[in-house]
Amino acid sequence: HDRRDDRLDPTSTQLPRSERFVAGGATSLRGYPDDSVGGTEFFGSFVPGGNAVLVLNQEARFPIWRWIRGVGFLDAGSAFATVSDLRLGRLKLSAGLGLRLVTPYLTLRLDYGVRLSDLAYLPDAPGGRFHFGIGHIF
Repeated sequence: HDRRDDRLDPTSTQLPRSERFVAGGATSLRGYPDDSVGGTEFFGSFVPGGNAVLVLNQEARFPIWRWIRGVGFLDAGSAFATVSDLRLGRLKLSAGLGLRLVTPYLTLRLDYGVRLSDLAYLPDAPGGRFHFGIGHIF
């Protein structure tokens, strides 16, 4: 069975890879690489993303100096094969700190997130990630 056939099969419950929900990265779980959290088992191989996603972000923002703001954050989330597979105990966690340069015209952000989950399973992976962006995440 070829994965490409699922786009044409009206009885398939799998979304095409380009339409699946994903988690991980600068706008969801900042301690993880982009689109690396959660996935589905598909004919014996792991495929990132799923038909459902849950992402929870919490930021505490505070002034530092003039247009510079600091943030502390905690992120939780994952992608799941289906909505019925969603389990709060399977959410991945990340936490970190960031800086915001807030001008009247745009906001620049720099965050450093650290994985709090999966350290035992991914010991060789970097412990944290930097993310740069323009504008607010949410």
